[in-house]
Amino acid sequence: MGRDLGVSVAFSGRYLCVMTERGTSVGDGSGPKARYHLLMTDGGIVADQPGSMAGEAAIGVVLKAPLEELSEAIGPTKDHHVAEYRALIRGLEAARSREIGHLRVCLDSRLLVDQLNGRSKVKAEHLKPLHEQADSLIQQFADIEITWVPRDANAEADALASAPLGPLRPKPKPPIDELPLE
Repeated sequence: MGRDLGVSVAFSGRYLCVMTERGTSVGDGSGPKARYHLLMTDGGIVADQPGSMAGEAAIGVVLKAPLEELSEAIGPTKDHHVAEYRALIRGLEAARSREIGHLRVCLDSRLLVDQLNGRSKVKAEHLKPLHEQADSLIQQFADIEITWVPRDANAEADALASAPLGPLRPKPKPPIDELPLE
């Protein structure tokens, strides 16, 4: 008791993503030393027209230990799932470029988490190549876990994905009592 395992925690409510610092043991301390990094990604979209799923999209990526952030417009996409996959792929590529082997991934897209963990099939044809690319990258990690978290637990990545879309978001209409009289 009382020993410092050097654990960093991203916590919101009852949802938790954990990573350990360099030189600490995972589990009960008897296993090999490992360094876990935390990856959070998100995709955002502004619909082309009301009721449409297609539109201009952007991604947000947060890779921790050391910190790396990415906020980038990715152009038009068919739906928000495309943006979610593209954000994940970009984050996995960033982790591999840093030669990270042990990764904990937190996503707020239950669909992606279920598809990537084999709990559901990829039915949408336009998502199959993105799923295959993500799965190929996932196979390159020695140890990786992909976990669903609620949107508020993924706020950093969400804010990065939303930033490039700000100017494209519709402006709120003024309340009726603020409209000019004619």
